[in-house]
Amino acid sequence: MLKPVPGQKSEKSPAKVRKTVLLSIASGLGVLVLIAIVMAFVGKHEITVTQAQLQQRIDAALNQRLAQQHDAGRDDIVISSAQLQLSDSTVTVSVAASGSKFKHAVDVNATAHGKLRYEKSTGSFYFDPDSVDLTKLEIDRRTIKENAEGLLDQLGASDERKGKLSDEAEAWVHTKVERLAMRGLQHHAVYTFPASMKGQAGRALLQGVEVKNGTIVLHVSYLQLVGTFLIYALVFVAAVFATVLFLCRKPV
Repeated sequence: MLKPVPGQKSEKSPAKVRKTVLLSIASGLGVLVLIAIVMAFVGKHEITVTQAQLQQRIDAALNQRLAQQHDAGRDDIVISSAQLQLSDSTVTVSVAASGSKFKHAVDVNATAHGKLRYEKSTGSFYFDPDSVDLTKLEIDRRTIKENAEGLLDQLGASDERKGKLSDEAEAWVHTKVERLAMRGLQHHAVYTFPASMKGQAGRALLQGVEVKNGTIVLHVSYLQLVGTFLIYALVFVAAVFATVLFLCRKPV
């Protein structure tokens, strides 16, 4: 019987290698589950975001968008400011936008009142408006009423008819724009978690959102987050185990 040479490491059998790998993976998963249980009982289940924190992020995003728009030099309307206000359960957003469209200068101010909604199935945030009020709409620095009056002057309309028709035209345009804005807000997500690993983690962690006491409260679940990662971990374990079996197989 051959004895191992002193100073020379003996090779592990394939069975011992597989056992070592499986024990290491099982230990890691056990620690992960233990952390999840601890976080489920002592971890924070609500994350509060204040109005000031949200406003700071909105301002930073708008400044970046304005810089990109300026560098691109595109002919488009851009939101220049957005002021956020949180009440007990309602979100109010006041927006100012300006730019040019079809070689005409456009200025718009609007205020929307509504509620924040989170769709967990898609990981998307929506703003459901209860109302949208168009407080300013100017084309080439003239209101819809003033533009309509100019057109009616060219057609030779009387002052009485001109005043009535221009008021109706302005009301009709404002109503149409407000309805289009409400429809767009209802069907287009304000934000959606990206498909990256970080985005998937955020989607698994967040369970719901609500506006309460002038803040946005995010309801989170650490067990859900760890459960999602366990699924990825099990897929990884299966891949590693299959690789180990392939490498440690006996040659035919």
